[in-house]
Amino acid sequence: MNEHSNSSAVNQAAELQRETVPEDLAYQIVMAKVGIMGIVIGILITGYHLSFLQVLLGAVISSFGFVIPAWMAALGQKTGLASLTMSRATFGIFGNRVSNFFAWVNAFGWGIIQVMLCCWLITAIITRGSMAANPWGLGTGTIITLALVGLLMWRGENWNHDIRVWLHGLFIILSLVVAAFGFSVINWHAIMQTTSTDWLINWVPAVMLATVATSLISTMEAGNWGQRIKKGAYRNSTLVATLIGGSLPTYLLIIVGILLGYGIPGLIDKQLPFMAIYRLLPGWLNNLYYVVAAVILCLHAMRAFHHAVHLAAPLGQQVQVSNIQLKLGHFIILGVCSAVIITLPINFFIELRVWLSTLGMIIFSWFGVFLADYLLNHRTGYDEHAISLTSDEHYHWEGIIAWGLAVIVGMLTTDNSLWHGPWAHGIFAQVGSGVALAGIIGFVMILIFKIIPLKQ
Repeated sequence: MNEHSNSSAVNQAAELQRETVPEDLAYQIVMAKVGIMGIVIGILITGYHLSFLQVLLGAVISSFGFVIPAWMAALGQKTGLASLTMSRATFGIFGNRVSNFFAWVNAFGWGIIQVMLCCWLITAIITRGSMAANPWGLGTGTIITLALVGLLMWRGENWNHDIRVWLHGLFIILSLVVAAFGFSVINWHAIMQTTSTDWLINWVPAVMLATVATSLISTMEAGNWGQRIKKGAYRNSTLVATLIGGSLPTYLLIIVGILLGYGIPGLIDKQLPFMAIYRLLPGWLNNLYYVVAAVILCLHAMRAFHHAVHLAAPLGQQVQVSNIQLKLGHFIILGVCSAVIITLPINFFIELRVWLSTLGMIIFSWFGVFLADYLLNHRTGYDEHAISLTSDEHYHWEGIIAWGLAVIVGMLTTDNSLWHGPWAHGIFAQVGSGVALAGIIGFVMILIFKIIPLKQ
């Protein structure tokens, strides 16, 4: 998935590596999607004060927004190319380095979030859901988390496959039990009395942020999944398998989060929401559930860590840094960032909105530009010269300018705790509206450049 991952001119999957079938891909994606983040997104949706019907519909749309990475996976199968290899044709060989950088930010950033969540879960167990009563609990939880993540990074790849399957299966079963507790404490009369809010002002931003977290974060990587699918397998099978594998577990866990968000009043506004969830559950359930969730978070953090190291490897080779040094550096940065952030007096969901809106603008606009360029120029395949590392097409300014303008428009129409866009009012008042607009602007700009081409 990096620009120098193959010494050949075109980073095309070797035939011996294309051994995956669509059904196996669906299973792998299910394993990657089952985790506490789905529940977090469900809670996030309830924070937009939507009606119950709007919340349920938002859960469906955001879950099945996985059609975007599913399409990228099918395209990877068709071309035999990784996502960031195909995007060389859109942004140029050197221009595509920006895509690589943000793919690294995406992977490493989610690794930090997963480590932070794991710290809070373990801290909740240590302090029995009351961190104020045990100020040393957070430090202890952080040390345990980093030790567990380090152990899994060292030996986690050798874990028995059946152990992973049982862990994820147990998490799903326990999540259903947790959903039952959330369901039992909901004031259904008050929920059903809630009227529908403005669909464009409130519902669209909620769905866009949820879609970023559940689907768009996989867009820059999804082509790599399809790249390994056996030749001869139907691309529609890959599309459907990827969509089902990513959407169904996500939808289930979002519903669990919605029930918890409704069952615990003000959960979205709490500085440490996982402490409140811990106190809701009975003693026989909360410790077991949080331990399983923490281990799965560490497994996902390990995967994000390895992906970030993989993306940074070409730069490491240029500055003559060994793979061991690169991994150690990433781990130190991961630990320091996680330890610093979790000690700050921040509201988790407010900062999560900042992360999702910022990342969403960048990735969705990247996808809008990539999609338009593919439909207009590459439907019959990619020119080998255009994506070769030896190509003299260093910058494709149409793609670069379209992407940059889309991100700028997205920022101007976004108002969050990090910056206040001057156009962020009216239908753009809620955090998340700028994400949708950025993707549309990126797509439209490529169409405009098709009519009025730039001189390269």
